[in-house]
Amino acid sequence: MRMKYILLILLLFTFLGTSNGQSSNKSNDDSKPKPEISVGLWIDQIGNIDYSNNTYEVIFYLWINSTDSIYDFKNYFDLANSWNSEILYHQIDSIDYNGGQKFNELIKIKTKNSTSLNYSDFPFDKNLINLDVELVAHNVGDIKINLDQNNSNINPELHKQWKIKIFPIKHQKIQWGSELGSLKNLSEGDSIRSTLELSRNSWPIYFKLFSILFLSFILASLSFFLPNEKSGEQVAIVVGALFAAIGNKYITESIIPISNDFGLSDQIHFTTILFILLFILFVIMEQRREFKDSIKFDFLLFIVSLILYLLIVTLITLNHIF
Repeated sequence: MRMKYILLILLLFTFLGTSNGQSSNKSNDDSKPKPEISVGLWIDQIGNIDYSNNTYEVIFYLWINSTDSIYDFKNYFDLANSWNSEILYHQIDSIDYNGGQKFNELIKIKTKNSTSLNYSDFPFDKNLINLDVELVAHNVGDIKINLDQNNSNINPELHKQWKIKIFPIKHQKIQWGSELGSLKNLSEGDSIRSTLELSRNSWPIYFKLFSILFLSFILASLSFFLPNEKSGEQVAIVVGALFAAIGNKYITESIIPISNDFGLSDQIHFTTILFILLFILFVIMEQRREFKDSIKFDFLLFIVSLILYLLIVTLITLNHIF
């Protein structure tokens, strides 16, 4: 009987010792610091911006520095909104560091991404481009991610083609909207985002797009100075200016895709064509009513039309700049 009590006491102490050991191991695991990685991103090239399909291409470098092990980014990454991507270069390097090793993984990627491009203000448009790189070699919260802001930037040569404003890269959690069959019920991941604002040297493009349009307006308004007896020539000049304006519209639409928005180009073309149509109506009315020639009246009409046209076009342009 006494032996049974002794056995029960021994079993009780054994159980308590096992429980304490498990809780101690658990607390040790909880107190163990998370692995850390340092991530940076350098954008080398941006091009092939397609307004029709809302796509662009970018070539960038991304690096991950780690001390515990190689992150293996080459096999564990994804690019949000990417149609296709290609790894152009991959390198792994290491050095001895504090009794262990420090690893550097550098990868160069070319990708074609989709985005929402605003071209209603073209050529004064400003577009935000978000490059999202998903890190999928770990679960959210498993590692600590530090950002290498000092070395993350863009190729200075890009400023010759665009006016680029770059924002600091940031770490964010991206929601997938689905667990994608994950056995661990995972529906989010860590992502590194680089945001750029693209604009251009707009005024040279502006005058290239609309110079023919402005000349067609001036040509049509100069018809006021022809004598009334040459009404046929007046109509021919104004109609010729109308066809020039319509032709310029077709040219600009080959550069700027058709959209549901009534953009800058649409508004300036509509205003110009409307003025020319009014000139045609005036010429017809002048012929029908047989107005007397008056250089003062013709000059006043020319000045009023020119000022009114310039005022409207200026207001339209400024509205799309600011």
